[in-house]
Amino acid sequence: MFREILRVITLSLAVCLLIPRPIDTHATTIEPLLWQQLVIQAGFVGIVECVTAGGIVARYKVIESWEGPKPGTQITISVPGDYFGWQFPVALCGERYLVTALRSGAPLRIRKRWGDVVPLWWRAISTDYTLPPALGRVPVIGGKVARLYRLGSQHKDLISFKRAVMALLALPAEQQELALLKALTIKYAGRSWKTSKGQDHRDQPKFKAFHKAVQEAKDVNSLLETRIAQPLPVVSSNRLVRIFERGGPRTLKFVKNKGAKALRMHPGHYRGMVNSLERRVGPSTVKAAKDEPQIDLKPEKPTREKLATWRRILFSEKAAYELFAAFKKLTLHDPAWVADYLKAWENTGKTRRDSERGYLLGSYFAWRCGKDRQTHLRTLLKARDPYVRVAAAAYLCFEDEKGGKEALWKFTKLSGDPGAWAALTLARRGDKAAMPRLLQVFQAAREGAMAGIPHRNLQNRAHVLLSNSAANAKLALPRVITGRGARLVSESHRRLEEWWYKNRNKLTLHDPWLEILKKQKVD
Repeated sequence: MFREILRVITLSLAVCLLIPRPIDTHATTIEPLLWQQLVIQAGFVGIVECVTAGGIVARYKVIESWEGPKPGTQITISVPGDYFGWQFPVALCGERYLVTALRSGAPLRIRKRWGDVVPLWWRAISTDYTLPPALGRVPVIGGKVARLYRLGSQHKDLISFKRAVMALLALPAEQQELALLKALTIKYAGRSWKTSKGQDHRDQPKFKAFHKAVQEAKDVNSLLETRIAQPLPVVSSNRLVRIFERGGPRTLKFVKNKGAKALRMHPGHYRGMVNSLERRVGPSTVKAAKDEPQIDLKPEKPTREKLATWRRILFSEKAAYELFAAFKKLTLHDPAWVADYLKAWENTGKTRRDSERGYLLGSYFAWRCGKDRQTHLRTLLKARDPYVRVAAAAYLCFEDEKGGKEALWKFTKLSGDPGAWAALTLARRGDKAAMPRLLQVFQAAREGAMAGIPHRNLQNRAHVLLSNSAANAKLALPRVITGRGARLVSESHRRLEEWWYKNRNKLTLHDPWLEILKKQKVD
């Protein structure tokens, strides 16, 4: 009996592994990086102050430059969003950060997913620099920094970290690569020693001998030879990859000359490592994947049978990603049918996360509908789902601003986030009368986990608008808490309301990114 149960469980696990997963295009896989790697790859290292608040993309003034543009220069930096966390990371006017920013377009080993299911990621604002996901930026408050671990550093204070960074940057390129490889080798090689409970592998004589040999290496080749000939147990290919793939041109030359067998590495891991190195530091023989799928301006017209299949999927109980895939294709090929479908669509989701599915569907259709846009958007102003109605009105503003704003004023009476979204869209276009309704978005505490992310995104968007408007009027914005503590959130709302009614005559609502987004026709 026990063997039979075990057999069933084993077969079930095997089947689960064979089930294909959706191919997502825009979240991030975060890898641990050392500060040496961040600094060497960076185009700018230093302290900046935000002068134009923004979500994902913001504008900064250089305060201290350790590498890159001089102090006083203004630069734009993008912070990649995380689907399961900060989808819309913001920087507010006056905030200071220590950053290790890469030049925009620099190759990174980052997998991107979920890009088409986060409407705020559809924005395409060009930037001078970008940060690695969840890394490369720490706040500077009162001349001090905290959380230097986000820069992969064990330094205790800003002064010691700056001293180490400047020393590294002063080295020739080959010595910089050598310093990075030494740090990587010690970090990952040390994990190969087995230790008893409570014992530190760094205390073992073998590790100390290896550590000394690594530190005494004079060039990249001698260091990597030491790495191969180390007196250690067999090291996993994964750890070897983590060391070699973060190297530079000399590392690439070394691993290509040696080959997988000499490096004691799995052939598949070896090929992936070489491809990764080539994409970053050498001429690549592999085509780099594009971040976002290109829109076919002249798509092949599907058959009636194909259209009918996609329509049936929307009325089926398929997985969410299959439903959305069919929805996207129909939006492109049969927008009139989709408009009628969305008008009657009713969200039957039981969770808060499900209840905001209309935000995605309505926004995607309004964004990608390329035929008879005004007609279809006006149809959706009468949709059952409140998110779909507000999405239609928000995007109608790009085609007929007067008509879109008239609809938005009606929708500000909607309860919850749909009404706040309508108010935000009006406030971004300078309508002060919408602010009292928008400020109510700070009155409601967000839920935990994924359910609270869309609400937090809306709060962050409102916060960015307030920050830029206050900075233009040279006013200080009160501190805002957007967490889950009901009492603290209520206090933040009270402060914001008092601040708004006290200063509203001095303020002009200002969204510096709106003109760019109008040209793109994206909210």
